[in-house]
Amino acid sequence: MTTIDAPRNTAVTPFARLARHLTSQQKLVAVVKSAAQVFAIRLLGAGVTYASMVLLARWLGSYDFGIYAYVLVIVTLLGLAFSFGFNSSGLRFVSSYLARKRIRRLSGFLNQSYRIVLLLSLLGAMIGSGLVLALRDVIESYYVVPLLVGLLCVPVWTVLNQLEATARAFGWVNIAYVPGYILRPILLTGFVGGVVLYGGKADAVSALWALIGACAGAALAQGLLVYSGTRKHLAGVKPAFHTRHWFAISLGFLMIDGFRMLLDNTDILLIGRFLDPNAVAVYFAVIRTSG
Repeated sequence: MTTIDAPRNTAVTPFARLARHLTSQQKLVAVVKSAAQVFAIRLLGAGVTYASMVLLARWLGSYDFGIYAYVLVIVTLLGLAFSFGFNSSGLRFVSSYLARKRIRRLSGFLNQSYRIVLLLSLLGAMIGSGLVLALRDVIESYYVVPLLVGLLCVPVWTVLNQLEATARAFGWVNIAYVPGYILRPILLTGFVGGVVLYGGKADAVSALWALIGACAGAALAQGLLVYSGTRKHLAGVKPAFHTRHWFAISLGFLMIDGFRMLLDNTDILLIGRFLDPNAVAVYFAVIRTSG
């Protein structure tokens, strides 16, 4: 019998089947564990955020809380818009480049995406501030100063979204969710509570300044953790840039996320435009409680 005619031993040994089964089980356990972590953090974060909202409503009163809620919605929408979809496309590109070992492209995307997001958010905040000042005779007077303060938060909010997306793409569940969903509302409540405790006046403007401080603290902590985690992957790597391709893909994500966020928040924007802040506060509290 020749070598060609010899039968091939293609049977899988019991040890190979056992190893394959254990590997698949380990992957399944890892997925379930990560999902449970995300669920627990999001559940805890929802409770902390709701408690923070209740305390802010009591400390600020319905009028100032309505102004704060209206500006917060605008900050959230602008933070998403000035991310230009990179917070969503990052989940695709980072995980793909990691899986395919394209470290130069990974380095290039991370460097370029943060530069673009920061630049767009800074320019957008400056343009928005100019529009608020130019239209201050049209905008209700009680919204002018809070809007100007809220626009200062937009770049920090945008970077925080990008940091969350980066950590999610690397699979770092705690780093991705704890700063934004738990640390930020705790810091916000602590800052406003400190003002109330020491006899200061808690109003919409002071709450928005507290929001800036809370977002900055969360972004600083998350940024240091993300940087320390990515450095071991990217040390000494020369980045490769495919900016046009990244922009094209990110634009599609921006359209999807943008329309979804508009649908979720148009009601509050309309109520804030046509009704007084007291009505905004009541509606915002009801929606957040029911949702």
